[in-house]
Amino acid sequence: SYAMRGDVENARLYMERMASQQLLPDVVSRNIVVAACAKRADFAEAERQLQQMLQDALEPNVNTYNTVLSACTQKPYYAAGWLEHMASSDIRPNESSYNTVIKAFAKAGMPEQAEEYFNNMEKAGLRPTQQSFTSVLDAC
Repeated sequence: SYAMRGDVENARLYMERMASQQLLPDVVSRNIVVAACAKRADFAEAERQLQQMLQDALEPNVNTYNTVLSACTQKPYYAAGWLEHMASSDIRPNESSYNTVIKAFAKAGMPEQAEEYFNNMEKAGLRPTQQSFTSVLDAC
């Protein structure tokens, strides 16, 4: 699939073809385009696609946000911002959501922020996973 290859251009082309036939994109089709963006670490386009979903009155789900978060792994503050937006949108972040942000801060060499989101994960009532601990350790 185009998403699996990170082929955003062709994925968007099919979205346009869908619209030209009066078929409205749904959450699943938008998530596929967001996944293509994430595959290329194209956080700007992933964010644009999420914004388009919101403009189209589509309800992004936890998978949508987690995919956007994964596109932002090289921009940890963007990932953190989307995590906060997710929570304020009444979509409960899950372990994967937090792990992605923790890992983004860890990769950026920001151990305090990685630990902060690790602690926020616990405060949110989520149990840290092996990946949570490994990412914080990697940041040290």
